[in-house]
Amino acid sequence: MNLSASAIKKPATVIILMIAFVVVGILGYTQLATNLLPDITYPMVKVYVTWRGATPEEIEDNIATIIERKVATVDDLDYMETQCTEGLYALQVNFTYNANRDIAYQDVLSKLGQVRKNLPKDAEEPLVFKADPSQLPVMDLLITSDQMDLTKLRTYVENELQDQFTSIEGTAGTEITGGLKREIRIHINPVKLQGYGLSVDKIAQRLKDENLELLGGRVTSERRDYIVRTVGEFSKVNELENLIIVKGKNEGLVLLIDVADVKDAYAIQRLKNKLNSQEGVKLSVFKQTGANTIEVSDLVSAKLKELKNVIPPSINLDIIYDQAEYIRASVSGVRDAALIAGLLVVLITAFFLTGWKRVVIVTLTLPVTLLGTFFFMQLLNFSINIFTLGGLVVAITVLLDNCIVVLENITRIQEEEPEELNPVQKGATQVSGAVLTATLTFIALFLPFLLVSGFVSLLFSELILTVAITITLSLIVALTLTPTLTSIFFKEGKPVHVKKGIVSKLADGLISSIIKPYKPILNLITLVLFFVGMIFLNKIGSEFLQMTD
Repeated sequence: MNLSASAIKKPATVIILMIAFVVVGILGYTQLATNLLPDITYPMVKVYVTWRGATPEEIEDNIATIIERKVATVDDLDYMETQCTEGLYALQVNFTYNANRDIAYQDVLSKLGQVRKNLPKDAEEPLVFKADPSQLPVMDLLITSDQMDLTKLRTYVENELQDQFTSIEGTAGTEITGGLKREIRIHINPVKLQGYGLSVDKIAQRLKDENLELLGGRVTSERRDYIVRTVGEFSKVNELENLIIVKGKNEGLVLLIDVADVKDAYAIQRLKNKLNSQEGVKLSVFKQTGANTIEVSDLVSAKLKELKNVIPPSINLDIIYDQAEYIRASVSGVRDAALIAGLLVVLITAFFLTGWKRVVIVTLTLPVTLLGTFFFMQLLNFSINIFTLGGLVVAITVLLDNCIVVLENITRIQEEEPEELNPVQKGATQVSGAVLTATLTFIALFLPFLLVSGFVSLLFSELILTVAITITLSLIVALTLTPTLTSIFFKEGKPVHVKKGIVSKLADGLISSIIKPYKPILNLITLVLFFVGMIFLNKIGSEFLQMTD
């Protein structure tokens, strides 16, 4: 190949391009989002319809049948999963993996709009959203109090505290679980109700009619317009108790308190959250798609520090889960692995190659390749997550192979042909074909996984592309930057007489002693490992993802 020869002839151009690559790589790294998982946006739409008090059979007959018949006509539908429970209908619409998730979402919305008039009038509006398993909570908080009961505590979290977090940049809402949700209960006395000749439907209708805030119209004067609203929502329990149900002819007014007991209570508790044996309310904070998890976590932590001076002293805010901690640990682990790999490369290179200049050449190619990978990851809207980091760990193990092969061959020519005037160009050109073949072979092991359809492709696509980009960049760097730096350190056109040091001589002696018994031992070990592997092949279990703690 002429790529190495062209690079050697124009070293300034190569150096400038590599410096520019490093700069854009640093910029790309700083702009990469940091998440726990890649953006797994497979086409799934979820639908929830709440119908309070309805039995599963009523929901199946009046909601499930109507919605499913209509949604079943959307394009690219794979299958549907439905669940009818007391007061709640849940539908999971799964589309084929070649379907566009946004179009699928709009199709489901359109179908629900067509059947909304056929659903029960007292059922709530259908809740439709696109499923995204990567949208785990960024942070979970547990709010406890020594003075507030669980009902007041949850009410405070719902009305006051959660608004403080939804306004943070990058957040996509919150979720509240646990505690006791405030509920006004009306216990009707059937004897009194019958005595007044009333029905439960009558009382329910009066509650609906009176608990309203409506636009009353507009009053226009000479200079001003006034918007009139009827303020009719109940704010106190005694207002409910004094609600007029009916005006009797002889008995006078019949109030709600005459036929029922009104209590300020709480809904049935189905979930408890405890920290150190103290029960509280859990507040989960979610992030927007594409937002940096670590940045959102830092902003939430900063908000917590501000709130400690504002909230009542009896309320405690504790972080029970922070996704950023796991991400920081993953990033730190890969960073340490990269540093250790770089150190081992330097030591091994110093052991087998002659001279500190060659060690410097190998060492300089590592950051260029890695930073170039970050630049392309940013262009492809990848994030730093456990899969892309895993791809980098895999790639680091073979990252400098191409560079070392080229440099070793150049060193061999310098040692064996000291009178050669262009040893760098000759050495790089001789192995360029072999390096290209080895790189393409390695990439060929990974790229077929991109052809696998379904969830596997979505899950591992970023990992595979990250490995492919890193190995491809290592090839380009090995054929351009490595011979360029070598030609700068060892001037072309001048004989290079390489003097072997003690370390190099020891390495040569070690290799010579290994070569003789290497072939028969290799054949024996290969044969043994083959049969041992066949024995244990059927004993190995299988699962989709490895077990994690």
